[in-house]
Amino acid sequence: MGPTEVVLRMSEYGMPYPGMTLVAPAVFTLYGDRRAIYETNGGAVAPSPTLDLRQALLTAGQVDELVADALGPGGLAGARAEYRFTETSDHTVTYFELHAAGLDKRVAAYALGSVGPDPIPDADANRALGALAARLRNFDNDVASGRAIVAGAYEPQAYEATLSVPSRGVQPTALFGRGRN
Repeated sequence: MGPTEVVLRMSEYGMPYPGMTLVAPAVFTLYGDRRAIYETNGGAVAPSPTLDLRQALLTAGQVDELVADALGPGGLAGARAEYRFTETSDHTVTYFELHAAGLDKRVAAYALGSVGPDPIPDADANRALGALAARLRNFDNDVASGRAIVAGAYEPQAYEATLSVPSRGVQPTALFGRGRN
């Protein structure tokens, strides 16, 4: 795969505060050149001006192991396109994207990791996807254990911005911005 083609990506989006327009980058992205870009703040849903993006390099074997984990124990091989683990509102949606092993999958999991008094629908999928999300959200643990080689801080080559006039009476709190690879 090419250096800008996504092999595996995980993003998390929660309900933004009114007036908030800053969008967080993906929590984890593995590209075809075996380069991973990941957050080190544990995947906080609300973007922060102090967001710490890192990059790491994986060997071909490490990529294979990560993809195998995502497909098998992580549950992506048999996952549906969408899960809703609770009917309550104000939860985060976790998005997985995988382009490997002959698959092109996108999975959206609303309220991943939710627990409640009633049995959780699709409890096995909730556990599997939750474990995969925890691994990718804390990819610095993979780096520390030698399952990837640290390549330092990630500095985006470009940014994308959208400017708009705020609604009457609403003051913008941030400017939308997203790094491009």
